[in-house]
Amino acid sequence: MNAITLSVPMLTLAVTVSASLPSVAQSDMPLEVYTYASQVNDVDSVNNHWFETDEGVVLVDAQRLLPEARRALAHLEATTEKPVVAISLTHAHTDHYGGLPVWTQAFPDAQVYTDEVTLNSIRTDARGFIAMRNERHGKRFATQEQLDVAVSEARAVDANTPLEIGDTTLTFEVLGPSEAESTLLIALEDENVAFVGDLINVGVPAVPFEDIDRWLDQLETFTARFDENDRLFNGHGPAPVGIAGITEQRRFLQALRDQVAAALADDELSDDETQQIVFDLEAEWPFYAGVAGNTRREILAFDA
Repeated sequence: MNAITLSVPMLTLAVTVSASLPSVAQSDMPLEVYTYASQVNDVDSVNNHWFETDEGVVLVDAQRLLPEARRALAHLEATTEKPVVAISLTHAHTDHYGGLPVWTQAFPDAQVYTDEVTLNSIRTDARGFIAMRNERHGKRFATQEQLDVAVSEARAVDANTPLEIGDTTLTFEVLGPSEAESTLLIALEDENVAFVGDLINVGVPAVPFEDIDRWLDQLETFTARFDENDRLFNGHGPAPVGIAGITEQRRFLQALRDQVAAALADDELSDDETQQIVFDLEAEWPFYAGVAGNTRREILAFDA
């Protein structure tokens, strides 16, 4: 099986889930995966997840804000006495790594894993994401210096080499630009579980888009890779998702792309056209402006 990612949703509560990936034997005991969903009011909610191995805990993503990472840490410590031994980041958007210094300070021996694109984005802030978060959130968001320390010993994963953590094997697939500059899918081969980052957030596309056509292509490959038994854990909103979630995400993105493309036939997206697209999408997906927390106009502008 190709590499994939696991994740589990919950609203400030630990949730136990189980599932299995295609062509992979299920383990006798279902894997417990826990999720913390941030609860702040001034920005969208984001999920991070963790599960135990016999060696220690594996954390997937690290929250956006330092206070929310501390709350997630408290929830993690309520579920296990084991230390975090590995931290994996799914992609280079600040809502998934801004809280990283909390985790690396709490667990200094934990190894951070991600892909080269994400690691470079954190270290250089070439897109200015970190600077924008610092301006907006002040001391609630990590400084560049804090993040530099947090990833100083980070490793870029090898997509061809599984990672053994105790009795658990993780495999990776590095995807190119779509919702983000790159997405790292993380799979647990024996559990039919995968972490998919923000590739499946039905009705709540994140800004910025990098490549909506490649995003649709990646989702199409998911429909062949997964079946109704698989648990796919996403970065925002209710999780896990499955085949129905993949189908709905594709339908939403296709509608968004096609309506914007039609409006741009004359090379201009007018205010009236923008409002009509928003109206149509809201009618079909009433939660359109939901957990992604981005304005309608921003989303349409990036898609255009």
